[in-house]
This record gives sequence, structure tokens and C-alpha cells, in this order.
Amino acid sequence: MISRQAIDPVQVIKVLRPEFPPYPYEYRICNGYHRYFASIVAGFDCLSCKVVEFCDVE
Repeated sequence: MISRQAIDPVQVIKVLRPEFPPYPYEYRICNGYHRYFASIVAGFDCLSCKVVEFCDVE
């Protein structure tokens, strides 16, 4: 992020959202927690994500 190079998108999966109790999130992070939190600290408004069918944690 410091060198202004593109980073890989964060992998997320779509979450089933029950009607009750209300669940505010549509996606859950699978791979990329460090990039997610680093982007918050760096002040980014958004972060590129890739929706995957299952978590492919290496």
C-alpha cells in the first residue's frame, strides 16, 4: 500500500441472511483479513473483493 502497487482482492463468501434476527452483512471474509484491516488504517473507503464459492485458505 505504501508503494501504491495494486494488491490482490480480498476473498469473500456470500452469507445466508436470515430474516430474524436481522443480519447486517452480506459477505464474510475468507482470505485477506490483513489487507482488509490495513486498508482501514490507510484510510481507504473501499476494497476490491472477489466472491468465491468456498473458502480456499492456503
